[in-house]
This record gives sequence, structure tokens and C-alpha cells, in this order.
Amino acid sequence: MLTPVFPSELYAKTRAVAHTSTVRMFGKATCVAFCPTGSQFAVGCVDGTVYLVKIPEDVRNDVQAHNSAVNDCAFSHDGALLATV
Repeated sequence: MLTPVFPSELYAKTRAVAHTSTVRMFGKATCVAFCPTGSQFAVGCVDGTVYLVKIPEDVRNDVQAHNSAVNDCAFSHDGALLATV
């Protein structure tokens, strides 16, 4: 089960996981999901954007996934798919 994360907590987790301070999320985070393979994580935001961050390369991809807030996100068991609601 995923729980909402506040941006300050997300930033701290991002630094701990990616070992960098260059990853910045824009907008208010509503959910976060870590890939089971440990290779990336996803962050859903109020503005409908989903950020995918590859670890440890610190490569971020932004996807405008929804017209409204992303309420939840989760990776499949093998990490090949990401579902958002």
C-alpha cells in the first residue's frame, strides 16, 4: 500500500536513494512508488505529472499522465509497467 508523501520528505528520500541533490520535483507530490528492481522510482503530483527517476544515474523523465491529480502509482512485480490512478 502506498501512502502520500510530502515534498520535503520526498526530497530527503530522493537524496538518500539517488545520492544527489540535483533531482527536484515540481508541484506537490501525492504518491511515490519504488520499482521492485531498485532501478527507478516514480512520483505522482497534484498537477497530473508523473516523474520517473532512474537510480543512480539521476535521469528524470516527466510525463503529463493525467488532467488532474495523480492519486496513486504502483509498479508491476517485475518493474516493467507503471500504473497510475
